[in-house]
Amino acid sequence: MPAPTFWAAADPLAAARTLAPEIRAAADETEAQRQIPKALVERLRDAGLFHMTLPKDVGGLECDPVTAARVVEEIAAADGSTAWVVMLANQTTFFAAYLPPEQCRLFWGNGAINCGVARPIGRAVPASDGGYTVSGRWPFASGSSHADWFMGECLVYPDGGSEPLKGDDGNPVVKDAIFTRDEVTVLDTWYTTGLRGTASHDFSVEDVRLPAERILQMGGAHHPWVGFKGGPLFVMNHGSHALGLAR
Repeated sequence: MPAPTFWAAADPLAAARTLAPEIRAAADETEAQRQIPKALVERLRDAGLFHMTLPKDVGGLECDPVTAARVVEEIAAADGSTAWVVMLANQTTFFAAYLPPEQCRLFWGNGAINCGVARPIGRAVPASDGGYTVSGRWPFASGSSHADWFMGECLVYPDGGSEPLKGDDGNPVVKDAIFTRDEVTVLDTWYTTGLRGTASHDFSVEDVRLPAERILQMGGAHHPWVGFKGGPLFVMNHGSHALGLAR
């Protein structure tokens, strides 16, 4: 799907306010289906609201953190589940500050949406070509109903080993693996009374062989401004989500 050409000039807060009546009107359907309706997902994608905090040079809007937080609040006032999914999609772009641009374009280019779980509960076994064989199950993957890519954090194990490998600092080696939608199994686990429409299901993989380019190559921040706001965004957006619900 080609990225909308107007993203760079978009006003995400104005877009959120324009879409708010549509989001509010779809709230009952979102609740009943336990996911955001596909047509609304595309409207949010076209407005760039899943990519507010992604750098412009890899296809995002590169919004300042205050604007991003205000957008989350505005959407939450219309529907909490929709706002939660938009919020978390933008928090995954924290990784973009530490990845080579080619990986950013692969995972977020052309309007792609990511979801994932930053908990090292998967198992990754290195291969001689630099890739990994990955298995695991991760809970609470908000937005799993419409995500194009899934991220699962893993401990690295030697082939046949029962204890994870450790780095020079003595801590277990952790890798973040990226899967296509076809490579994962989304498990229908999200039955709850709150935020029902977030599709925060578990997902799993079994012995998926990934090339090296599908393991996040975390390094020094090549977008320091984006990297700086990754942490504050986590706090600010959760607060703005709560403020929107209160409205």
